[in-house]
Amino acid sequence: MARPPTQDGDEGTRGREERDHDAGVNRGGVPPAPHPDDPGPQDSDIAGPPITPDPRALVRLSAEIHLVAQETRRALRGDTTIYQRGGRLVRVTTSRPPRARWLSGAAGLPVIEEWMREPMRERISERVCFLRFDERSKRSVAAAPPGWLADLVLDGADLDAPLLDAVLPAPTLRPDGSVLDAPGYDADTGCYLAPHGLDVRVPERLDLDDARHALGVLDELLEDFPFEAAHDRSAVLAAILTACVRTAILGPCPLTLISGNAPGTGKSLLADVVSTIALGRAAPRMAVSTEDEEMRKRITTIALAGLRLVLLDNIDSRVRGGALGGSAFDAVLTSDEWQDRVLGANRMATLPMRTLWIATGNNVAIRGDLLRRVVPVRLVSPIERPEERDGFAIPRLLDHVREHRSWLLTCALVAVRAWCLAGQPSQGLAPIGSFEAWSDIVRGALVWAGYADPAAGRAALRETADPEVAGVGALLAEWHVVLGSGPLTTAQVCAHQEVDLREALVEVASRAGAPSSRALGYVLRAYRDRVIGGYVIRQVSDHAKARTWRVERIG
Repeated sequence: MARPPTQDGDEGTRGREERDHDAGVNRGGVPPAPHPDDPGPQDSDIAGPPITPDPRALVRLSAEIHLVAQETRRALRGDTTIYQRGGRLVRVTTSRPPRARWLSGAAGLPVIEEWMREPMRERISERVCFLRFDERSKRSVAAAPPGWLADLVLDGADLDAPLLDAVLPAPTLRPDGSVLDAPGYDADTGCYLAPHGLDVRVPERLDLDDARHALGVLDELLEDFPFEAAHDRSAVLAAILTACVRTAILGPCPLTLISGNAPGTGKSLLADVVSTIALGRAAPRMAVSTEDEEMRKRITTIALAGLRLVLLDNIDSRVRGGALGGSAFDAVLTSDEWQDRVLGANRMATLPMRTLWIATGNNVAIRGDLLRRVVPVRLVSPIERPEERDGFAIPRLLDHVREHRSWLLTCALVAVRAWCLAGQPSQGLAPIGSFEAWSDIVRGALVWAGYADPAAGRAALRETADPEVAGVGALLAEWHVVLGSGPLTTAQVCAHQEVDLREALVEVASRAGAPSSRALGYVLRAYRDRVIGGYVIRQVSDHAKARTWRVERIG
């Protein structure tokens, strides 16, 4: 809450400073009654003769606090450095090195930052000239903006600052397929395009041949990577297009998961190729937390800054809790907005979520509901030490991408714009829940140009990525073969000694190395009525002391 000026009787340093900042109004408003000994502002009141007229608005400080705030806000309207986002006033700035150890590589990127009191006072002084009456000299003298006035301005009332959705590091496309390449604020999208120095020229008229040629240029970057299948290569192209035209996609985008069979296959390098085209630099890295609440805090920090791309690098599924997933990360991937309490402040913030997430790791395990939110990329090297390869088609790939960034970015925009100009004809693709807009624009553009469906790897991922689901599937299959479909209690199931069934029980429901009826009960309740591997577990009775289950084969 804004603090009013102290009374004249307070002779402390802070009291004198606040007293000197009594409120007033701009000459365009209705001024308060003048002091009888004040002749009004004179040229001589300000030290030194002005060389040029002061372009700033003039506000006299007096006791009319509401009028000071009103006139100051009026002077700040139209200020191209002040925006609003998540109910707060924000500005565009260059990211400084973060204090958090869990985030690296973000320094120097254009980001969104909330206006604080002292920077706002400085900005007010650049737009407004304040005068106060000096009792000793009996005339008006220049004054600094009071701190309480900055607090009132930060409340955001009556300022009419434009809404800021995102900060863009490079030209992109609007949702209608038009090119956004003029630096500054774009009212159509609510985005701010930072000065970029890129030479991006996208023709007005484009067709399928143009799209194929553009994607071919991007595809050449991927020659040296050992993709397991054609759809893996297409999925990387999809990540490049998504990173470059994220503003055109009115909805969430899936996680790009780059997984390899061994270290050194090029997973992180692929992520940096995507980031260098879109951001002009290697991808900012964020460490994954196994604690869901901590992960939520980190996501909120990313959302506040408006980072465009974040890499979760080298996920190790061998450590306890190393599987990728969790309620916070699941939620952010299917959200247009992110809501959370701001760290260090007693308030909630609702923020646009426009971040593209990429993850890398060797044979990454996925848990929970993350599986349906992933587009996988699989790299499989046939040699023991892939990091020792040589004879690359493009030896210094990232240097090559940086050198030709303008052309590569142009190709990404051409491919998607050509697809939009063609009217996005149906490609007969099965819908992907929560990612319909991404599928229509990015996935559709690639298939239209003759590339494999970038989401085709999701089917294979469902069978191998989540070890718990795979274990439950194996248990249900053995249960049906050994025990049939008759209703049984968990204790009856765990009492059986058949080897394959017992191994399946130990895999998913063990305590101290032996099958546990209680642990099995938790697993069965978690997967009740879910079809896994052609089988489904059904609850027959719900008596607390005699709950029974049966396994049915589907189809």
